Amino acid sequence: MSFKTLRYILIQALILVSVAGTFGQTKDSLPSDSSKLKTKLSFVARMQQFAEKSAKSSIDDFEGDKAAIAQNRILEEIKKKIQKAKSFLKNGVDTLGTKAKLISLNEDFTIAKDGVLTNKGSSQTFRNLTTTSKILTELLNKANASKAKLDLYQSEVNRFRYDLDSLLSQRDLFKFSSDSATLSKFMGQLVVAAYEVNPVDSSLKKENNSIQGMLNQVNLQVFKIETGLEEIERYKQDIARNTFYRDFDNIWGKVAFYRPFSEILNQAQAKGLLTLVFYLQNNIGKLAILLLIISAAFIYLRSLKSIYEANKLTTDNYEGQRVLRYPFWSALLISVSLFQFMFFSPPFILSVIFWLISSLSLTMIFRGFITKYWMNVWLLMAVFFIISALDNLILQASRTERWLMLALSLTGSIVGLMVLLKGRKEELREKLILIAIGLMVFLELASSITNIFGRYNLSKALLISGFLDVVVAILFLWTIRLINEGLFLAFNVYTKQDPKLFYLNFEKVGKKVPVAFYLLLIFGWIILFGRNFAGFEYASAPFRDFFARERTIGDYSFTINSLLLFILIMGISVATSKIVSFFASDKHQVQDDKSKNALQSVGSWLLLIRIGILSLGLFLAVAAAGIPVDRITIVLGALG
Repeated sequence: MSFKTLRYILIQALILVSVAGTFGQTKDSLPSDSSKLKTKLSFVARMQQFAEKSAKSSIDDFEGDKAAIAQNRILEEIKKKIQKAKSFLKNGVDTLGTKAKLISLNEDFTIAKDGVLTNKGSSQTFRNLTTTSKILTELLNKANASKAKLDLYQSEVNRFRYDLDSLLSQRDLFKFSSDSATLSKFMGQLVVAAYEVNPVDSSLKKENNSIQGMLNQVNLQVFKIETGLEEIERYKQDIARNTFYRDFDNIWGKVAFYRPFSEILNQAQAKGLLTLVFYLQNNIGKLAILLLIISAAFIYLRSLKSIYEANKLTTDNYEGQRVLRYPFWSALLISVSLFQFMFFSPPFILSVIFWLISSLSLTMIFRGFITKYWMNVWLLMAVFFIISALDNLILQASRTERWLMLALSLTGSIVGLMVLLKGRKEELREKLILIAIGLMVFLELASSITNIFGRYNLSKALLISGFLDVVVAILFLWTIRLINEGLFLAFNVYTKQDPKLFYLNFEKVGKKVPVAFYLLLIFGWIILFGRNFAGFEYASAPFRDFFARERTIGDYSFTINSLLLFILIMGISVATSKIVSFFASDKHQVQDDKSKNALQSVGSWLLLIRIGILSLGLFLAVAAAGIPVDRITIVLGALG
């Protein structure tokens, strides 16, 4: 009850009491008892009516005040919600960018389905199906990411509309005051609110319709991609089950489907670049790690070489020290040959790039070391491999390609036989290479026969596998040889080390690579060899599932791949930290007093750098493994 109402009630009560007293004090009249009773009853009734009226008025005033407070609150909330909605719409989803992504997605889908879903030809090829599957899988991930983003944005738009409608439909907003002045003022506030709400609500509605239109396009694209992947999976299963069955007619038979060879090459180029770009975008971190490993290996080998040169321990023509003659090429060969297995299911074009880099590195190392005859054999095998790799990048079959494949496989078989029968085996330093060449001859002859009789997919797999067998075998043999040389040379120099620096007990490591390392490289060779065949993907599926399957402990989810990546990054950071300390405090170099004083002066800075490297490596490893950074920060804070 307000003070104004209370004062009005008190004044009215005083007036009534005064009037009653006046009637009771009149001297000229002598009322009867019944008259007095009626007057008394009439007074009580009037007071009760007055009390009821006052109570109702007080309740009405209270409800009006409460409604006014609620109305002011609602109008204030509406203003705040309008401001938030305007800011949201201003900083919302990039409609033009999303439409551009959808157009690019559709263009990439058109490129990917060519030769598989459209322009199929008379039969499917395993390489075309594999490449198209990789592209469509990446496109599906991008489409799902865009869909999730649009779904989230649309839900926010609808939430703003719902909140505004909820505020505008509250009952308190429509409780009008009986006072005309108050009512007029409130109606003015409603008019202003309506003017502010209407354009924002229209914008939200328009934005919702626009987002829904884009969502319809994305959903349609997702459906097309998923349907395409399902169809490709059926084709791949058919090829895997029918490996030894005919794909086409004999090489001299009638051509069932013709497509210009130039179009086939353009299609292969477009798809190859797509797979390469998509894969590099998803694995840029691994590429950065590979560059760091190459840099660390190069710095280490160069330091080892400088130690040998400073102590005049190098031999003529670096006999037994080939790893030191060209530190950069040795580091490149060792790092790329080993680290390529960290790229899971890479596109064939990326594997070719790795093998070409390794082959170039080994060619530089071979210069002036092996005889001219075996150098020519190596170069010839490398050329055969490059040609077969380029052919393997062609995705759709054609009669022209089949004749080229036949010529290449027959030429490789003849050259391999000549090397086995008339080669200068006494000059060969690695006798195991002869086994690889013999396997190559067998595979290339098998490729020729299967190609002639229409087993195109099997023939192409055998063609690339034969030359890949020789090149990868030579690369791995020399990788092991260079590692052996590096361990032996380090064993001779680093027998006395400071455990605080880059400590490695070479007496325990030994002078040779452990047998387990040989077995791992043989296993890697089998993987590289088997990737070319259709059945390998299904045979290796359980192993991939084991490493990629998500496991949960409490609230934390992880995969074996993420744990291995965590261990790898931490190992690299620890090794980098120790290498930095080792090179800054190298006690094996010939130093004068001035250089020794300079090294002592950077000790404290060196410690900070090592701590920084370890900390950065830890957080990178944690992020790569998917461990919540906030939790690990709490743990580190507690340990600190």
